[in-house]
Amino acid sequence: MNNEVRADLQKITRQARTFDALCEKIGQGNYEKGKEKIESRAEHLHTIIERFLITYGYTSAQVLLNQKMLESMILDYFADVARLKDFHDNKYINKVKIHAYIAYWFLRRKPLQALLEDEALVYVNEEFVYFYLVQLLPDEGKPSPHTVKETEFFFHTLWYHLRYRKCDAQALELMLLAFEAGQQYEKAL
Repeated sequence: MNNEVRADLQKITRQARTFDALCEKIGQGNYEKGKEKIESRAEHLHTIIERFLITYGYTSAQVLLNQKMLESMILDYFADVARLKDFHDNKYINKVKIHAYIAYWFLRRKPLQALLEDEALVYVNEEFVYFYLVQLLPDEGKPSPHTVKETEFFFHTLWYHLRYRKCDAQALELMLLAFEAGQQYEKAL
């Protein structure tokens, strides 16, 4: 066996051990439960990505979903969340944090790949994250007649931030929580 093949096998073995350990951790000691959770999240993301591609009118000739990058993104997300739970000694994290971390890792791994040299495709991953985050907002988060200007500002700022600013999970989480707080404040008035 040559050195390259040996190195590849060692890498695959390390990755398999890491995946197994992650499944155990996510499943809180139950490997199958953890694996099922990862697969469920992957299927859910696939559904949202398909909806996004249809909504935005992207074809398979324009945009490719790189499966390896998506798998890497999902595993990175779960590893990050596992570390977060360990650090804070929590079994669960809130939904806003879940979505912020998914958005962050999607932006980091960029599993949507432009197949054409088209300026409109430059921010396809950022467009997806925008689509993903905006759809999470509750119906009361949609503009009302007296808040159209303010909500338009939020959506414009979110889109700008995704394209031109460093996005980490904490910043995305804070932005979503701030929007939610603004909605609660408006209800209280």
